[in-house]
Amino acid sequence: MEGQHFAAHRAKLIQVLNEHKLSRSIVFLRSGKEEMEPFSNGEKSFYQEALFYWLTGWNEPNSGLIINVIQNKSILLIPDYDDSYEVWTGDIPTEEEVIAMTGVDEVASMEAAGIIMEEIIANDQPIRRLLGYQEFQSLNYDDTTTLITAAGLARKVKFEWEIDCLRAAAIMTSDSICAVMKMTRSDMSERVLEATFLYEGIKLGADGLCFPTIAASGQNASYLHYVRNSSSVNPGSLVLMDCGLFYKHYSGDVSRTFPANGRFTDVQKAVYNLLLNLQINLINMVHPDVTIDDLDSAMRYGVHQILVSLGIVSGNSKPKFPVINVFIPHSVSHHIGCNNHDPVIHNPPSKIKLPRNDQVLGPGMVISIEPGIYFNRINIPRAKEDGIPFNYDTALSFCDVIGGIRIEDDVLVTQKGHEVLSNAPKTVDEIEAIMNPDN
Repeated sequence: MEGQHFAAHRAKLIQVLNEHKLSRSIVFLRSGKEEMEPFSNGEKSFYQEALFYWLTGWNEPNSGLIINVIQNKSILLIPDYDDSYEVWTGDIPTEEEVIAMTGVDEVASMEAAGIIMEEIIANDQPIRRLLGYQEFQSLNYDDTTTLITAAGLARKVKFEWEIDCLRAAAIMTSDSICAVMKMTRSDMSERVLEATFLYEGIKLGADGLCFPTIAASGQNASYLHYVRNSSSVNPGSLVLMDCGLFYKHYSGDVSRTFPANGRFTDVQKAVYNLLLNLQINLINMVHPDVTIDDLDSAMRYGVHQILVSLGIVSGNSKPKFPVINVFIPHSVSHHIGCNNHDPVIHNPPSKIKLPRNDQVLGPGMVISIEPGIYFNRINIPRAKEDGIPFNYDTALSFCDVIGGIRIEDDVLVTQKGHEVLSNAPKTVDEIEAIMNPDN
C-alpha cells in the first residue's frame, strides 16, 4: 500500500465528520508507544495501533497524527531521531520518504504537537478537539469517543486495496492451517502446532500473527480464548485452531477443528457435520441488508436444533437462550480489517448518534462467520446448579470426545451476495484426505 491509499482513508474519515456536522474539528491520535519490560532495559515487542496505521501507514512508535478537518490537512508527528537511532535501529527516514509512505501534507516533531494544535485552534475558532483513545496530558480536548465512532463508520466498508490485503491474509492463514493439519500427530505439544502455523505463515509472506494463536486439543477446545497451548494432543481428541496472520496490517481470522489421529470417530463426525451444515447455511445468508443480529439469531436457533439432534434437549422444546448460551457463549460474527475484530460502533457519549440499524451489512464489508459448540465440563455442572434445564449426563458425555468445535471463515459482502475469502479444508472428507495423503 502507498501514501495515496492512506490519504484516501483520512479523506473518508473527514467525510464522515462532515456528514455529522463536525467539520469544525481537529483530530489528534497517538501511535502505539515503545514500552520497556519492568525493571529491565529490554524492549517489549511493538504493535502499531490499528486505527493509527489505517490513517497513516506509519509503523513506528511514539508518533502522532493531527488532522485539520476544516482545511483537509494532515500532519504526521514523529520522534526526534538522534544519531543513536542509526546505531541501534536503522536508517532515519527522510521527510520526503515519510510523506511518500503516508501521503500526509506535512511532517513535524512529536514535541511540537501542542504548539501546532493551538495554532490551528487560534486560526479557526470555534473548533472541536477530538482525541483518540487516550488523553494527551499537554493538550486540551473535548472528547475521546466521537473520533472512534467516526473512524468505525469510515472503516466499515473496505476499499478495493483493503479487500485485496484481507483476501491475501485469509488465504495465507488458510494455507498455514492446512500445513498444521498435515503434520499433526497424537502426543505432539499444542505449542508445536502454534509454532508451525506461524512458521508456515512467514514462509508464505505474512508479517506475523494478528492475535495469539489458539491451538487447543480435547477439553481445552471448550475454553473460548485458550492460548496457553501447553498440553499434549491426546490420541482420539479433536484439535481446534483459531488463528490469524497479518498481511500489510490486515487480518486473517480462521478457525478449523480436526482430529488428532487424522480421522474423525463416528460421534465426532456426526457432531462436526451438524455444525458444518449450520455454518454453511449461515454463510449463505450473508448478503446486503442482512444484519449481524439476523445471523446471530439464526446461529442460536441452529445450535438449538443440534442440541435436539444430540438428545441434550427434547425435540418439542422451544429454543431457550439460557440453555443455548451454555453451549455457544459467543456471537456469530465480527467485522475484520486492520483489527481482527474491527471496531465499527462506539457507545455514547459521542457526538455521532448511530441508528439501531448500524449493524446492517453492505457491499465491501468483511465479517467472520464462526458458529461453535462447546462441551465444557465446568460450565455444564454450573448450569445444572443454576437450574438451566437440559440433559446434563448426555451433555457431559461429549466433554472428552468432542470438547469444542468452531468453524470460522472470513466473508466479503458483495453487491448480490458474498464471497468466502478463506479456503482452508473444512468438510470431513477434505480434512481426512489432507491428514492421510497416502490413503
